[in-house]
Amino acid sequence: MFTRVSSPGHGGFRAKLHSFGKDIDPLCPTCGVPETAEHVIVNCTVFDGLRAGMMEKIGVYDLTEDEFPQLVTEHEPEEYQQ
Repeated sequence: MFTRVSSPGHGGFRAKLHSFGKDIDPLCPTCGVPETAEHVIVNCTVFDGLRAGMMEKIGVYDLTEDEFPQLVTEHEPEEYQQ
């Protein structure tokens, strides 16, 4: 899951694919809101178990979508940093 979001807002998420003109529903099929990287990492119920394990591993226990970009940047592997 985390490797899919190396840059906030990018990846194979429905909302991004839809913005590129792909004929795909931009909404998360589970939650009914735009499927963005932030949504998948912070809120989507499908990933509750994975999220809990990831958050525990990096020592973050409360996260909002507004804090997500900073979290990804802080924990991004060095080889992906520009």
